Amino acid sequence: MKLVVDNLSATTGWTASGGSSSIYGTNSLAPYVAGNNSTSLLLYFSGLNSYCQKTLGTNVTNYNEITLHIWSRTYGEQEYKTASDFSYKIDFGTDKEYYLPAFKTFHHVTIDISDIDTLDRIRITALTANVDYLNISYLVASTDEFPLDVFAGIKEQIEYIRTQRSYDTLYSPGTISGTTGDLAVAFSDDVNWLQRYAIIKIDDGVNSEIHQIERKEGNAFYFNDMYDGASLENDYTDANCYLYLPIEFGVDDSEIILPGITVWGIVPDKLRINNETDYIIDSYKTDDTFKQRQEGQYLKYVILIDCEARQQEILAVLSEMAKIFIGQKQIWVNGRKVFVDYEGIATEIEQNEVHNIIPKLQYLIKVEIKEEIYQRQTLYRFDTLTHTVTIM
Repeated sequence: MKLVVDNLSATTGWTASGGSSSIYGTNSLAPYVAGNNSTSLLLYFSGLNSYCQKTLGTNVTNYNEITLHIWSRTYGEQEYKTASDFSYKIDFGTDKEYYLPAFKTFHHVTIDISDIDTLDRIRITALTANVDYLNISYLVASTDEFPLDVFAGIKEQIEYIRTQRSYDTLYSPGTISGTTGDLAVAFSDDVNWLQRYAIIKIDDGVNSEIHQIERKEGNAFYFNDMYDGASLENDYTDANCYLYLPIEFGVDDSEIILPGITVWGIVPDKLRINNETDYIIDSYKTDDTFKQRQEGQYLKYVILIDCEARQQEILAVLSEMAKIFIGQKQIWVNGRKVFVDYEGIATEIEQNEVHNIIPKLQYLIKVEIKEEIYQRQTLYRFDTLTHTVTIM
């Protein structure tokens, strides 16, 4: 599970310590932006101990890691072994301070926050006096729960494509008027493609809500309890109405979504990528402690993307969303980029009976991810030892 603490996509709320640091602006180059955001944040530093900060006040009691993406124009390094290797530190409040690595490429950094309940702020401080521009993006708190987080990442990515390509406003049965508490809406013309289990979105530019159709009586459509419930939540006059194309997972015990995309698959396959005996070091605190854990296991999940609709035209649109999603080859899982790809060919299931068989297209994809199975341990810096040898 994850909590987006701050997308780090805007300068709003950020302040700098003085003339030797400033909130430079935003970056829109896609290779330096994480998490489906359109921009990332650029900070400027030119003085020792100058800093940029933003007040947060975010409760992270249920989360054990913070992830953010970072790139330094001048001070990117690939190895960090001692305190002198770091050019920046980051703190989330009093006694919540860490050294902050910045690599030569735009990449994520993970910090253990299992002993922190609140992120009071984010402050980044320069540990050098030279000029540098720091690019940061997508600050996320998380606790890994697989494969649930994989499902959530897939759902989020296809929903992003749905909105980006305006698939969510592609089909409109017309406008509706109604009063809070109404159990149904009616259209002026017959809409033969809007049937039971279809989902509609009502939007007047101020309020919006989503309802699933339970039954049709003439031109009136009644709702069930799914989504925003069995009655209207707001008053509407000639509000726009659209066919909503949901993307869901974990629908074993709920009503079918039709048309829509459903995600299935829970069984992992072991990948032999490394020997899994190495240790990973992270979370370098400025009190000379750091965290270490044995490297986790790599798993491959084979996921079924199930596109289902009564009408071939709408099925083709769902299929197009799925193909774009797979072709873009990435999802964001707990703040980290994870790659996806095809796993075999798509399958078409045609309607060949008078009932119960609904046309669908199914895509198999693979998602490869590292699962951390070891707890971090706190390690401490060695004190200097003096050993005297007396030769007799």
